[in-house]
Amino acid sequence: MSSSTCFSSKTEISVSVIICLPSFIVANHDILKCLCMGEPQMIKQLEIELKGNFPHLSVYKLKGTYLEIMSGNASKSNAIKKLEKQFNITRQEVIALGDNFNDIDMLKYAGVGIAMGNASDEVKSAADEITLSNEEDGLKHALNKHFE
Repeated sequence: MSSSTCFSSKTEISVSVIICLPSFIVANHDILKCLCMGEPQMIKQLEIELKGNFPHLSVYKLKGTYLEIMSGNASKSNAIKKLEKQFNITRQEVIALGDNFNDIDMLKYAGVGIAMGNASDEVKSAADEITLSNEEDGLKHALNKHFE
């Protein structure tokens, strides 16, 4: 078993759990989302390994200690594309607001991507604009700016 493809962890009752991720995925299990929690350096390493070995998956950090893993088709930008077709609008007509790593693809895709003031620097750098934080009514501020 390669350590880059198989992961193990110990539960509180001292039982080792080993999951060989490629075999598990190939077995075509119906998993909608996997959430991993751990120390920031472990999460960063897992993110690198998964993105390098499984480019067909969507892998997003949530904070520094969580990692979200989903089908590569599951993304906020893909959801927006479906809404564009449904409402007959273009990408340039879309305004997206977000504050976390799983919002980056949406912020980059939208005609106008707006990061909340409380977002990390990485999220802010993906956006076209930065608004006030959630606690400062950043959503209201951004909508007023674009629709008044």
